[in-house]
Amino acid sequence: MATSRAKPSDCKLENVQALELEDKRQDPRYTGLVVSENMLMVVDGIVHKVALHSCHDGRLLATSDKLQSGTQDICVVKGTDILVMVTLDNGKLEILSVESTVEYVAIKWVRTLDVRKGFDKCDGVRPLRLWGKLVVSGVKCYMDTREEWICWGIVSHLDGHVSETHRICKGSGWSYLATSPDEATIYISCYADQNSPNNGVYAFGVTDGRQKFFYQHPDLKCPQGISVERKGFVYVCNWIDPPCIHQLTKGGELVTVPRKGIPPWPLAIYWDAQQEKLFVTNHKSRKVRRFHPLNNDPVLPAKVLNMDTRSLSMYNEALKDGKEKVYNIRVMVVGQYGVGKTTLIKRLLGKDINISERQSTEGIDVHIDCCKVSLATAEWTTQDENAEKYSRLQRLVKFLNERVPKQDANGKQKSDAKMYESDDGSHADQLVDQPVQSKASIVRSNLHHSSPQSQLPSKDTSKQEPSRAEQKKDAVMEIFHLVNENVGKLEKSVVEYAALAMWDFAGQYVFYTTHQAFLTSSAVYLLVIDLNQQVTDLVKDDCFLDVEGIKPCKVHDLVEIWFNSIHYCAQSTETGITPVILVGTHVDKIPEKSRQNVIDGYYKTICQILEDKPSKIHLMGYIAIDNTKCDPKLEELKRKIFELASKQPQWGEEKPARWLPLEQAIMTLKHSGVMVAPLSLIEEINSMGSVRIESSEELNLFLKFQHEMGTILFFSVEGLREKIVLNPQWLIDALKSLITAEMFIRSNPAITSTWYEFKEKGKLTQELIDAVWTKEKNPEFYNNKEHILLVMEKLNIITKTRSFSEDGKEVEKEDYFLAPCMLRQEMPKEVISPKPHHQMESSSVLCYVFIEKFLPPPIFHRLLAACLDCWPIAKEGSQHLIYCGCCVFRIDQSHKLTLYTRNYIIFARVTRVDKRMPSSKLCISVREFIEEMLSKIINYLYHNLAFECCIRCPESSEDCLKGVIPVSRLNVSELKCPFHGHHLILSRELKKFWFHAEESQGNEREYSVSSLPPNLQDKKPSERELGRLSMKIGKECVLLGLELGITWVDIQQIQMDYRYTATQCLMFLYKWTLQSRDRATFRNLEKACRSAEIDLDIQKSISITGKRASWPPQEKLSKQPDDQHLQNICHKIGKEYVHLGVELGVPVSRIEQIQMEHPHDVPTQCFKILREWRQNPARQATFSCLEDAFYCIGMDPSILDKCVK
Repeated sequence: MATSRAKPSDCKLENVQALELEDKRQDPRYTGLVVSENMLMVVDGIVHKVALHSCHDGRLLATSDKLQSGTQDICVVKGTDILVMVTLDNGKLEILSVESTVEYVAIKWVRTLDVRKGFDKCDGVRPLRLWGKLVVSGVKCYMDTREEWICWGIVSHLDGHVSETHRICKGSGWSYLATSPDEATIYISCYADQNSPNNGVYAFGVTDGRQKFFYQHPDLKCPQGISVERKGFVYVCNWIDPPCIHQLTKGGELVTVPRKGIPPWPLAIYWDAQQEKLFVTNHKSRKVRRFHPLNNDPVLPAKVLNMDTRSLSMYNEALKDGKEKVYNIRVMVVGQYGVGKTTLIKRLLGKDINISERQSTEGIDVHIDCCKVSLATAEWTTQDENAEKYSRLQRLVKFLNERVPKQDANGKQKSDAKMYESDDGSHADQLVDQPVQSKASIVRSNLHHSSPQSQLPSKDTSKQEPSRAEQKKDAVMEIFHLVNENVGKLEKSVVEYAALAMWDFAGQYVFYTTHQAFLTSSAVYLLVIDLNQQVTDLVKDDCFLDVEGIKPCKVHDLVEIWFNSIHYCAQSTETGITPVILVGTHVDKIPEKSRQNVIDGYYKTICQILEDKPSKIHLMGYIAIDNTKCDPKLEELKRKIFELASKQPQWGEEKPARWLPLEQAIMTLKHSGVMVAPLSLIEEINSMGSVRIESSEELNLFLKFQHEMGTILFFSVEGLREKIVLNPQWLIDALKSLITAEMFIRSNPAITSTWYEFKEKGKLTQELIDAVWTKEKNPEFYNNKEHILLVMEKLNIITKTRSFSEDGKEVEKEDYFLAPCMLRQEMPKEVISPKPHHQMESSSVLCYVFIEKFLPPPIFHRLLAACLDCWPIAKEGSQHLIYCGCCVFRIDQSHKLTLYTRNYIIFARVTRVDKRMPSSKLCISVREFIEEMLSKIINYLYHNLAFECCIRCPESSEDCLKGVIPVSRLNVSELKCPFHGHHLILSRELKKFWFHAEESQGNEREYSVSSLPPNLQDKKPSERELGRLSMKIGKECVLLGLELGITWVDIQQIQMDYRYTATQCLMFLYKWTLQSRDRATFRNLEKACRSAEIDLDIQKSISITGKRASWPPQEKLSKQPDDQHLQNICHKIGKEYVHLGVELGVPVSRIEQIQMEHPHDVPTQCFKILREWRQNPARQATFSCLEDAFYCIGMDPSILDKCVK
């Protein structure tokens, strides 16, 4: 439950005025309202009509005819022609159109749509009432069902056809709902009755149905209308006792509870983004209140609003010490290979161009602060590095001037403020008691006061890498130099500018996967196309999308890929729209007479291609440019970029001013060639001044903020947080140096085959890394090799693979990395279309269908990386079964998983190789793992990208995309196949591997009779008994772990920590006893073994007794072994040492602690475990006990004889 962080306040919403609507009825009940085109539309739930009023004076413009009873809410379907949808409580929609001319306004009824049958696809739900929201391809309707489910479906407002229905959440008492601007979250007000504990505000994920928060408050007893504004704040009305509006963050934290001006009985609420006002209706009143949020709250960056509550609180606290408004323009230039993107950027930046030279971009080229744009005139001014420093300096000195204290009674100023302090304790800037002067001269005089030349950094002309002390000194002292030299000039500068950064994305398809991590909503995109090409022309590039290998892509295919990538990767969480300008090049090659017709026709064709796509909303116009000269159209393009950037929500965001010095220091390090900085260096630089970040927690927030803004790469996890990548492009350069190393490799024949293996199979060996990242040619890569690889692993660009050892009992890491985005090897057809085999049985084929028929390649690549980190690649002989768009994994010794993608669908099938049917528990765990990984990848990289879980019809061929049936339709016992009408589909047969809820009840009955003696059934196994059992279970231990409720994540971790199968099994059983507690009994273990089809005699396995050997004399058996004896034993035992410790009575928790204290040192671990056994006075630590333990774990006791001698 969300809790309040702020006391109720009356200062957050300003009551603009009450707008009295012209209405003959004295007590209307406006249950829904919407504002569009300066018209306010309300639904009267008593007379069942829609009325249009002027937003200026409330006069009545038009009224609809009487609609069906049960009117609920209203929304605008189409903003231009103003198509209106009214939802009814009987599962129907009323579609109305608004005709507006200079002379009159009219509301006309268009049609009534009955969409109940369509929503019946949602697991047989029975519709009750509807809400709706605008999407491009239709109306996304949200339905409250009689089963109290909230569902959604795409409804065509032309014929009422319902497609792609999904269930979200279940509850009772739903009142009103609203969605976030990106439709990733649905907010629902719940009012069951006045005293219900369920009253409050719920938030659920639209795609996965997971509850994000539940908000309750003593003053929110009767929640009704709910709305979301563009910054993500949620407003909800409390109907009575007391009438108020709760303002929440998107995370469910209370901001304030405004009461002033709130009318009695507030009912419906609507946020109008155009007017930036909140409209509120109240029960039985013709007045509509309008509220305007006051501007005294900081304009917080969206990246901060998405952080946790503690980070948000720290950010607000830092703003109190001083803040600055930030105006940034980020321009992302994308498009296919060779269309003139780099030349266009040079033209925009006013750089010299040799049009005869042509060199393609590789990776991403970033031009940061290369140009500034006047906020007053929108004029672009190119700036060099010095001008860039001057611009940042202007912001810094402005902040320092503001920190100069006010004068005291004697006309003097007192302050202990200093800018930075050098290592010897002297100040680089200190304000001392002196007469009142101008702020600039105070700063200047005190800089001179404490800046001996001995402190200034000397210029090092050698090529040696600067030391840590020199890096710190350079970063700090450059700020002193700049302030000292320019503070007088800065007083005169009053013009404000926006900083501009240009990102040039390589057009080659091989780089597309890495591009996705850098796409952002806080940018203006230029999609560059070659007007000399036809949209149906083939692109001269190798595109590897799925199992079909190389695909000949056409120009319009790549245009769609870029629009979809921008739509789903960079869709703004505040406005929902990230602007894209279509820029045509090579205009000079089109005959002048037909030039304009060709340009207009090209744009029209692109619009037709995007017509039914959600991504079309991003297209903001087109401009044709002649890159061979300084085309006047360039100025038009510049103005358009500025216009679109200034409308984005991040424009004018406020940042803590005390972050500026450290920000400047990081930029200095970056410009001096330092690409990776230790965290400790950043901490030292920050600690040298009084204008600094106050705590390590705030420093962590600063670094997280810079990471979210794309300025640096910082991961706050152990192993990665110690180093910070100062230039994200550098990471791309590292991968680029490997991808484009062909010319270098040709001169180094020794690793030619290694490079081609990387190019075709994605196999990245240490040999190739060492050959390309040499100290002479790439010193920065060489010095930070391990960190680069760790970051690439974190971003799922590369991953370590694992394999079973030859004996099939151990899992070990391979000595190379795998880059899924580099896989090009074509897959043999028999991999996904295996021939029938008498020893192999397969599950049904699980399918993940992406609803918008767009599957970004990085999703499958990252899913593949996640799976590679969990399971080894299967082999056929010496050949690893991994190809372009496909991989076969070895889940355990008897199960294999085939995972592949085709077009917009991901397929999964589990095969068992020992003549038995695949384990249902294992299949379910595989499905849950895949869905969890897909959700994480989508949440990290994309917005509002939904997929549906389906199962393929057994009659469909492997290359058929149409034979997939949504799981939501398999809620009946049988149905006629919608694709092959000649046969019936038995739902239970299709679902039994992946969803086995029905079988579980039968299994409970089947296993209700135990073969164990009564005294053993409800007994909890001891750790010694678990050790003995684990030695008998063998290769099926993974299946047993799944049956016992161990998650894939825990199984994966245990397999990585313990290579020996029996030890893994012991740890599975031990974790089960910790999780299940009282339910961890022999009876339940027996059930799990039967479900996993493991033939285990539990009573016999735990009843092993020691067998007397003849090796030592009787007097030797009763003696205690000394340290030398134990050391000799440790060198003879090997991998069974954990089981020996457990058999001797050493607790598993203590064994784990010893392993953590001595990692990777098995002899020491074994010695410590045996000493732990010997030192415990409760145990008889004799050779006799050791002999019995050896026998119980299956080891030859005669080993002891050799150890003693």
